[in-house]
Amino acid sequence: MTDFKKSASILWSAFLFSFIFICNPLKAQNTEQQFNATRDTLIARFKHIQAHPWLTDEVNEANDKIVAALESFLKLKDAFDYRFELDKSLSDLVSPDKKVKIISWSLPPHFSVYRCYGFVLYKNPKTKTTTVFKLKATEEKTENIERKSVNHTNWQSCVYYNLIQKKSKGKVYYTILGWNGNDGITTKKMIDVLSFSGKGEPVFGAPIFQMKKQKWSRIIFEYSPQATMYLNYDEQKKMIVFDHLAPNDPMNTGRFQYYGPDFSVDGLKWKKGMWQLQEDLDAKNKD
Repeated sequence: MTDFKKSASILWSAFLFSFIFICNPLKAQNTEQQFNATRDTLIARFKHIQAHPWLTDEVNEANDKIVAALESFLKLKDAFDYRFELDKSLSDLVSPDKKVKIISWSLPPHFSVYRCYGFVLYKNPKTKTTTVFKLKATEEKTENIERKSVNHTNWQSCVYYNLIQKKSKGKVYYTILGWNGNDGITTKKMIDVLSFSGKGEPVFGAPIFQMKKQKWSRIIFEYSPQATMYLNYDEQKKMIVFDHLAPNDPMNTGRFQYYGPDFSVDGLKWKKGMWQLQEDLDAKNKD
């Protein structure tokens, strides 16, 4: 009887091992199939959107399908590891520590006003789980937004194109660079920062930007839609480098539709746990 129990135990262990071995690839295969299906949906919907230069009911319907498809897929356990590389249609950024993923995109303008959409995924090191946050853009202008922190339901919307990870006093900050077509009168670019609360919830903005004698929580550049502004991270300099903006005439100071690069270049250098302003850099070395 003892030998029988031993044999049964060995057979049961072998069965469990085989079951786990078979199920894991099947699970991965299922996620990959859903990823491919989601990617096909995104490609088709974005193609439909790009055929319309202005926001229409058809564009809104296509966008609703994009949001629904992403929302469904991103909730899967291994979704974080899959990248949506869709050229200029959608941005999919992952932090160097593989804990943060930001997906964002923009729609054609409605009466010249651009709308952005997005998701943030966060791998919580404490709970070992990944949480998906749907970003909701604020509909109202917030006073002194450059000096305030907001959550994912009051998002200062952008399509993000770069992410720089830094750490200060044990806290990790993900500096994000983004673009927003704004309202057709002006265009915006933004340097924002994403961090996470003790509860694992996203926080946009933090007073880590030293702008001369003031500390800002984010930096917003506003300028003419006819102008082209450079803003990116320079790996060699280890700096965020950007064109300095100025009005085309001193009489237009404060009227941002007349602002554009003035051929000088500024930057932000990470020092003592903050991004510190560096003015009048060598423009010849700008990428």
